[in-house]
Amino acid sequence: MGKSRRNKDENDSNFSQKKERVDENTINYYRRVTETLNEGFSTDEDRELFLDNVFNQLEEDGPKVCRLASTSRVLEKLILDAQDKNILQLLKAFSQDWIVLLSDRFGSHVLQKLICQIPRCLSKISNEEDTEDETIYTYFLNLCNFLKDNISDARTDVYASHILRVVLQVLGGVNVGEQVVRSRLSRNQDKDGQDEINMDNFSPSDKFKKVLLKFTKVILSSETLNMEICSATNNPLIQTVLLVLHKVNDQKCQKYLKKLLYIPGLFESNEESLPVIAKDEVGSFMVEQILNLCSGEFYTELYKKLFKGKLLLYAVHPVSNFILQRLITNVKEKEHFEEIFGELCGYLEDMLAVNHLGVVTRLAETCHRLGCNQEKLLRSLKAAFHCLEPVERETKVAPLLLSLTTYEIYYGMTDSDVKKEDETDKEPAKKDPVLTDINYHGSMLLQHLLKFGNPKQMVTSLLELKPVELKNLACNPCGSHVVDAFFQSKTIGEKSREAFVNRIKVIFICAKYNSLLILVQECLPMLQKIGY
Repeated sequence: MGKSRRNKDENDSNFSQKKERVDENTINYYRRVTETLNEGFSTDEDRELFLDNVFNQLEEDGPKVCRLASTSRVLEKLILDAQDKNILQLLKAFSQDWIVLLSDRFGSHVLQKLICQIPRCLSKISNEEDTEDETIYTYFLNLCNFLKDNISDARTDVYASHILRVVLQVLGGVNVGEQVVRSRLSRNQDKDGQDEINMDNFSPSDKFKKVLLKFTKVILSSETLNMEICSATNNPLIQTVLLVLHKVNDQKCQKYLKKLLYIPGLFESNEESLPVIAKDEVGSFMVEQILNLCSGEFYTELYKKLFKGKLLLYAVHPVSNFILQRLITNVKEKEHFEEIFGELCGYLEDMLAVNHLGVVTRLAETCHRLGCNQEKLLRSLKAAFHCLEPVERETKVAPLLLSLTTYEIYYGMTDSDVKKEDETDKEPAKKDPVLTDINYHGSMLLQHLLKFGNPKQMVTSLLELKPVELKNLACNPCGSHVVDAFFQSKTIGEKSREAFVNRIKVIFICAKYNSLLILVQECLPMLQKIGY
């Protein structure tokens, strides 16, 4: 079996290893393997025989060839087609020195792909713990022991930490997928390295769960946890531990969440400042995850400790506003939301000024979900976009939201125009703009407003758009979803739908986005009724 620990000198402290040279004949062999796989086989028997020969060769070559860019991709493809016995062959070969793969840019991807197949293999075995010594089960536990013994290096190594995250998911029988909170850039960069773990029919053994709890204790009891939470390598690992534990043993998960909240130096703040972790680009992801996983009781404790009286500070901060969005999304009780809404509703224009539309959208979404504060939000939005007064401006709210501009800017009004309007209570002559560009956040906001209990003002405003503006709306990637929301809303009546169809029926031929198919399906009876 593999080594439980390897002696390391100063140059080896972070799993760094020199690559072993691979001769040209070996590289050419695996190139021919790829060509043969692409050509296909006449029978399944031929394919199985071919794969057996390749995996027999990999028992010797595997640790070397998986560390090359070209041949590692061949191995990843082979692993997807491998039978259980082939998976065992590779695990046995790799176990001779786990560290070689854990720290390697390409080898770690191969090992990660291999680990992702383990639930599929073990799901076919009724009792893994009663099997023989050299099995997929025992080699996987061997890898777990190696990682546990070398946890200080594994958790800080950019490649080994990815392996550790996959191992934790297999131990818990939980696929966290995209639930780990990260930056969009980080998600895109890591997309190719994230393998889907098939947990179908897989139930982890009691031994696996015990190992998971040991890992959890080691990772979450680190003396340097306050620094690790703000580390781009460690933060996703800690999130993964919590996400898996949330499914396996939520009671323990809640205890660890509370422990995190009282880590010295991270969550402390005063009335005029935000906690250090809330302003940190990486550490803030952990606060978002805590809000996702916390119980109702802990949510209240978290709100009082970190948020109450400081919501505007969160709303206008470039990092912390995402935490506020998560706070609003996860609120369950109307009482809590009433307090949050009351503290924020008077500052919508301040959020718009710093382009933090996500907070406003989350407010609208939650107003719809909890069925409260809908009229208050609409009034606050009209005030923020300067179309609350005079009353004639109210019907222009839809294009203002969709373009995300105030009334004066949208209609090109000067300061003298505004002053004249204030003095005479009459609207001065102004330009007649055409809605062309649809803002993503404006579209999302309007979609939620159309689902409110009384969307009359939004409906009236949309129906007042010119036919060409409706065409621009319907044929825009963001705007077309507003049209979908209009026809899917349960609170918009048939007469309003028919009026909308009458205004846009001439531009159906302009439809170029798939989402408009929903519109056509919803409107077909009315289209037939009006003879279109």
